[in-house]
Amino acid sequence: MIAWEFYEISVSVKEVIYNRTMDVVLGVFGYITMFYLLNILTRSVSIYIYIILLIIYIVITTTGYLSHKISGKNKLRK
Repeated sequence: MIAWEFYEISVSVKEVIYNRTMDVVLGVFGYITMFYLLNILTRSVSIYIYIILLIIYIVITTTGYLSHKISGKNKLRK
């Protein structure tokens, strides 16, 4: 998460500081939570949860990317 925020800064992505802070804080919180949770659960349940979360992540990332591209195309037309 921190490396991604540095990447966004290096390519001049415009975000408010609150958004950057929450990206890092929630990313670290989620990582720590899943690290401990997956150590408690059985291996088969852990794999099932991992696959579900991976699918959710891919869907959210894809819709965000497509939304960004669509909004960029609209700005070029104006």
